[in-house]
Amino acid sequence: MTVSILVPLIASLSLDTFAVSTAIGIARLSGRTRVRIASTFAAAEAATPLVGFVLGGFASRLGAVADWLAVALLLAVGAWIIREALEDEDEVGEAVEHATAGGRAMIIAALSVSLDELAVGIAIGSLGLPIAPVVLAIGAQALIASTIGLRLGSHLGAKAGARAGVLAGVTLIVVSFWLAGLRLAGIGI
Repeated sequence: MTVSILVPLIASLSLDTFAVSTAIGIARLSGRTRVRIASTFAAAEAATPLVGFVLGGFASRLGAVADWLAVALLLAVGAWIIREALEDEDEVGEAVEHATAGGRAMIIAALSVSLDELAVGIAIGSLGLPIAPVVLAIGAQALIASTIGLRLGSHLGAKAGARAGVLAGVTLIVVSFWLAGLRLAGIGI
């Protein structure tokens, strides 16, 4: 059961990372800058679920309420990702500026991209899923998805990134409904 929950969660995170990286990649960055951004994104996205996992571990003490907390959190994050992907605001320039500035600005950009990983970490902690393989998988997907997105961004354009963002949000919402269905059916999550 653990794999059937983790695979779509990590896939949705990968799509979201790809979406943001594609938007930044429109700027036609140097290879060195792409590696620096991808590495920073991967580190931030691997670290934030650890914080979420600790918070989720506290929530797991609530028993069955923790399962519903995980469902609600994944549903909310999925909706938020879709809203962000569909917004017509021109945030690409700001994202490129922060990501390429280096230092504190890049760290802020990486952490802002990692908020969904924090929420997934909370859900994983509240569901009692194993953290080590999840953090490794999230870090690996972030490195791969951001590298590909940064590289292809200038070729694919912002629309491809937005579509990936919508798909990421929809995937999280589907997982939340699936978890709710398991809970309602009396199947342990």
